[in-house]
Amino acid sequence: MGSAELSEWQEYYALEPFGTWRDNWHSAQLAALIFNVNRGKQKPVSTADFMFVDAQTSRDTQDRETLAFLSSKSKKDK
Repeated sequence: MGSAELSEWQEYYALEPFGTWRDNWHSAQLAALIFNVNRGKQKPVSTADFMFVDAQTSRDTQDRETLAFLSSKSKKDK
């Protein structure tokens, strides 16, 4: 694939994203819709509540949040 074709694909992806994340997002939207229509007295959920996150990404996110929390605590103590 030449650089011109690669650039075209990058521009197309910017306009119309595709791939596994997009498929996951569509499924999560449907799941949230079905849940919210049938939720009764429970609070509504968002699409993000149904997004699949692999184990490594989940650990990385938790690590970043923990470090940010500890950093904010250490700044308050000074």
